[in-house]
Amino acid sequence: MPSGSGCRNNLGPRRRSSPGLPPGRWQDMLSSTETIIFVPSPHIGPYLMHFAYVPVVRMLFGARLPEGVESSATRLERSDRLVQLRALADETRLRILRHVSEHDELNTQDIQQQLDLSQSAASRHLGHLSATGYLAERRCKGAKCYRVNREHIQHTLHTVAAFLTQ
Repeated sequence: MPSGSGCRNNLGPRRRSSPGLPPGRWQDMLSSTETIIFVPSPHIGPYLMHFAYVPVVRMLFGARLPEGVESSATRLERSDRLVQLRALADETRLRILRHVSEHDELNTQDIQQQLDLSQSAASRHLGHLSATGYLAERRCKGAKCYRVNREHIQHTLHTVAAFLTQ
């Protein structure tokens, strides 16, 4: 894989991150890697990012439990639920969820126009709802399309109900 701009730092030459490296490029990058550090992040949604500083690669990935995996309510789990509940504590985000739910799936521009949101506000709120799992996103016709993740909403409601009845 070619090096970035030639800049160096104390970690070595930086290699550019890329959202979707082909398998051969991954092999090239990893062949010169001595250490891989996995960093869970609830903020990048369903994406995978990497930052390569030879010989260390940092892999950022969405920090969500795989489908069907049960978890106990650890302190980290409760903290994660608080972050998710805070996502629902915003009127604009609730309006977005209701609107997308009523239309099954909408792209970013439709949400912006129909709810009279600025581009930056729509991007911020949609990113937050996607990162916390309430919206599922996919690429469609060069734009992002969103649909409500009803299972995640049900899981949140179940978790709150279980907490209140302990």
